[in-house]
Amino acid sequence: MSDLDLGPILDKLQLLLENLPNQLPLKPITGLDASHYVSLIGFKPDNELVDLTGSKAGALNVHLERVFEYAARSTGDGILPILERGPAICAMHDILSDYCNEFQEVQLTNSGQPDDEDSHRHDRGWSMVWET
Repeated sequence: MSDLDLGPILDKLQLLLENLPNQLPLKPITGLDASHYVSLIGFKPDNELVDLTGSKAGALNVHLERVFEYAARSTGDGILPILERGPAICAMHDILSDYCNEFQEVQLTNSGQPDDEDSHRHDRGWSMVWET
């Protein structure tokens, strides 16, 4: 598998998200007890956030920081807990698939050196784990 062949990894992510442990609550996408992750469904970066961060990737990272609470990444062990199961958290697969498809060409042509360090300040990696 090459560095850019993320298909198998994304397939595994989808399988894992769709089969989270039953001990996690199953949350609906609407109603009073709606999922904390509902904003992930159909996510498209806000133009204002793209302008603020300098890229769609930066806007995505800021959104993920808001959803998963950035403090979870900046303190402690850096693991982002998944606290529920259902269609909203499964949308992470769609978001990351879309992101990888859209930015694969950028990765192929990027020299690895950001043109403007500030515009890439929100490009961070993410790790997830569920808590039972």
